[in-house]
Amino acid sequence: MSEGWNIAVLGATGAVGEALLETLAERQFPVGEIYALARNESAGEQLRFGGKTITVQDAAEFDWTQAQLAFFVAGKEATAAWVEEATNSGCLVIDSSGLFALEPDVPLVVPEVNPFVLTDYRNRNVIAVPDSLTSQLLAALKPLIDQGGLSRISVTSLISASAQGKKAVDALAGQSAKLLNGIPIDEEDFLRSSTGVQYAAVVAG
Repeated sequence: MSEGWNIAVLGATGAVGEALLETLAERQFPVGEIYALARNESAGEQLRFGGKTITVQDAAEFDWTQAQLAFFVAGKEATAAWVEEATNSGCLVIDSSGLFALEPDVPLVVPEVNPFVLTDYRNRNVIAVPDSLTSQLLAALKPLIDQGGLSRISVTSLISASAQGKKAVDALAGQSAKLLNGIPIDEEDFLRSSTGVQYAAVVAG
């Protein structure tokens, strides 16, 4: 086995998954083996990681004992389907879906704000991370929070379609093309984030 962590990325073919793989390679994270996981329909696709090609595997057929660390970036449904099998196999899961955001025994971590809760991962072998808006906002506000100068924060955020992944980006591109050609579009509501709830959970932690 190569030196480093054996890492699985669930949701590797999505926008966040691809960005995560790129970041791991760019920052030279100590990776032993890397496993790109997705749904059955994406199995067999080819991705690039650190100058080499890796093949996407079907998450339903993956042996989680092969991974020591897993990044779950495929949404709540995928997290719910695979987190128990992964953690029971001894794999530490870092989840971005929000599924565990309000679970009291799962640390919800923004490193600049509450790194001290990381050790609580042993409760369930899961570390939850809030959405990007919450993470960036709290990192910027941390000095004011420490001084006790904040009692309430009101935020208006304009979130890009890419925050909902490739499907949302493709939907937006399709809608834009139709509008530019004078073709009516079907209205589609994107999921609303739970940023306010996640903010409260991080601060309370």
